[in-house]
Amino acid sequence: PSNAFDAEGLTQLTELIEAGKKRRNDIEQDTAISIRTKNLESEQSALEIDKEKEFSRLLQEREIAKQRDKEHTDIAVETARQERLAEEARIQSAEEIEKARIKQQDTIEVERSLREHELTLQIEERKKLRNDIEKQTEIDIKEKNLEAEIKKLDIEKENEFARLQQQEEIAVRSAKQKANVVKEESERYYESEQAQLIAEENVKKLKIEQQRSIETTRIENEEKTTIREIEKRKQLEVEEHERELAVTEKYKLVLNANTEVELARAKSAEAEEKVISARNVEIAERKKTVELISAGQQAEREAIQLTILADAEKKASQDREQSEKYTSLASKLRYEVDAAGKQLLNEAENMRSDASRRSALRMKLASNLDSIIRESVKPMQNIDAIKILDVNGLPGFSDGHSRGNGSDSGGSGGSGSPRSSDGASVSGGNLADNVVNSALRYRAHVPFVDSLLQEIGMSPGEISNISNILKVDDKELSDESGSKGGKNKATTGLKKK
Repeated sequence: PSNAFDAEGLTQLTELIEAGKKRRNDIEQDTAISIRTKNLESEQSALEIDKEKEFSRLLQEREIAKQRDKEHTDIAVETARQERLAEEARIQSAEEIEKARIKQQDTIEVERSLREHELTLQIEERKKLRNDIEKQTEIDIKEKNLEAEIKKLDIEKENEFARLQQQEEIAVRSAKQKANVVKEESERYYESEQAQLIAEENVKKLKIEQQRSIETTRIENEEKTTIREIEKRKQLEVEEHERELAVTEKYKLVLNANTEVELARAKSAEAEEKVISARNVEIAERKKTVELISAGQQAEREAIQLTILADAEKKASQDREQSEKYTSLASKLRYEVDAAGKQLLNEAENMRSDASRRSALRMKLASNLDSIIRESVKPMQNIDAIKILDVNGLPGFSDGHSRGNGSDSGGSGGSGSPRSSDGASVSGGNLADNVVNSALRYRAHVPFVDSLLQEIGMSPGEISNISNILKVDDKELSDESGSKGGKNKATTGLKKK
């Protein structure tokens, strides 16, 4: 029976060990799959953010180019209109002057002959006609130049739109191709992982089946051995009982012969000892045989497991090599996309003005101001307690005056101002306000925070007022745009001359 119990305990221990190995392997595989899935989602989110950022930048550049072309067109049209009005005014003034001169000449030379008068009129008429023709020709030339300039601007605008649209389509197509490549690689990687998991699961099932069949065979052998032992034990007990009956009969027959009885008893004891010794030897031999068979089965089982594990490890190494190859390819594509995005960001950053950079720096400081202040006031966590002593009502402790009204520090008889732990007087308010005001007097962090606030354009007393930053940025941007506008006006004046 002890052998049967040991075999059952060994079986349970083996089952517990194999179950623990299976759970640990399942947890490791689930964790690896979760990590890879999370990495894939992060990569897809990063690519989506880069795509949206690139789309926004291209849309902004297109709107800027459109507004710039519109402003150039409006300036050219206004310039042509002003020049035309000035030319018409000059022509009208010249005509009026000429008419006055002709009238004066007619008044002075009224006595000249009709022939000279007609000749003068013809000459003046020719001059006027020639002047009109020249002016009209000049106006036509300017109108033609204006139309050519407008057409040129339209063509440049269309070319710029086409170029931007082509760049946008190329970027979209490239992003789609890269996304498809990454998706295909992820699917292949997922399929390889699934194949590896299925292979490992099959190996585990095969191992479990082999273990189960081996355990079943072992249990059947142990049961057969136990049955044989029980039968032998019963046979020995029957023989012993028969022997005892025979001894008893002999004892009854030779009851009066003490010497013979003692001899028979000694022989009976000796025979019993021999039977017990033979039984113990048989049990030991049987146990030894069972252990040898079990050891051989265990060695064979371990050899099969090692062979299967070696094959699975070989296949897993091949799958890992393939997955590492896909991972390196995906990393290469990701690095290329990141490099292109960083290059575009650097180009956009180089195109920004100093005022825009300062504005971005201030906005970043303003957005991180809460964390900066939070980190700067962390030393306040080391304060265990803040004690506020309200001793109003006690003689000599109420604003320098003695009030002997007999009220204690916790009563309402005193009306003096409370004082904080640093001795400063706290202004009116309830106890909670006094606690907060006393805590704010811990000013070890104030110089650092004040310097940060002054750098971003805020006064130390206006932590919650962010409009100063925006006003300063708007003023700088408007000054910059005004300076650009002044340069454009100066250029226009030079063109007029």
